[in-house]
Amino acid sequence: MISLLLTMALGGVTGFLLRRYRMVLLTPTIQVVIYLLLFFLGLELSSDRALLGIIGHLGLQAGAITLGALLGSLLMAYGIYHLFFKQFDKKSDEKQRESKGWAFLKSSAAIFISFLCGMACGGFNLFTASLLTTTTVLILLYTLLFFVGITVGKDTTLFSLVRQQGYRFLLLPLGTLSGTLAGADLAG
Repeated sequence: MISLLLTMALGGVTGFLLRRYRMVLLTPTIQVVIYLLLFFLGLELSSDRALLGIIGHLGLQAGAITLGALLGSLLMAYGIYHLFFKQFDKKSDEKQRESKGWAFLKSSAAIFISFLCGMACGGFNLFTASLLTTTTVLILLYTLLFFVGITVGKDTTLFSLVRQQGYRFLLLPLGTLSGTLAGADLAG
């Protein structure tokens, strides 16, 4: 866990040092790393026959807990956004918000499809999960955290936003976390 945080912190320092440079490939690179990470996670999951054997037994309960966690998370995030942050979003017009919504939806679909492709490849034995897959997943995870750290360190408006928002800056992640846990608890 410490090594993951240190990797992100190193990325943050790197981003801060390189903040004057334009990094046009950073966001697409992060997306590709996410797609690959989820592909290999799907591959590793579908290659585990013991887990697939009990998934039918656990599937309904896991699905209910997942749905409860997702709904709790979304409800808390929506409520906190409308209570504390909506006034800051009035600057963007409806068309701009709608295009961001579609971009998010397409990105989410691509992420889900990459996971399903990994599941299919493992399920049809096109690739086999091995130590290489586990190592690959870890390398991709560290790479993702490093690049996210660069993004955070490069963002010069982040610190002023934290100063401007004060304690409200923490409300969204903490509220989303508590909504996720409450929803999962209620569903489980």
